[in-house]
Amino acid sequence: MKWRAEIIEYKNESRIAIYFESNKVWNDRIRKLKGARWSSSKKCWHLPDHVENRKRFHLNFANQIKN
Repeated sequence: MKWRAEIIEYKNESRIAIYFESNKVWNDRIRKLKGARWSSSKKCWHLPDHVENRKRFHLNFANQIKN
């Protein structure tokens, strides 16, 4: 399954957005991650922008982490 992750600003907070086609298994896995939330307006899951999550979703560290 194809997916992508990117840094977003959500309600004045740096978050990591995860985009993928609807999939129950993936939804269940993402839902279990600490701080995971679904955005119905952005149609994606998003997580806190922390080092652990950047590594998990293969994001580089060029952008400063706020936490």
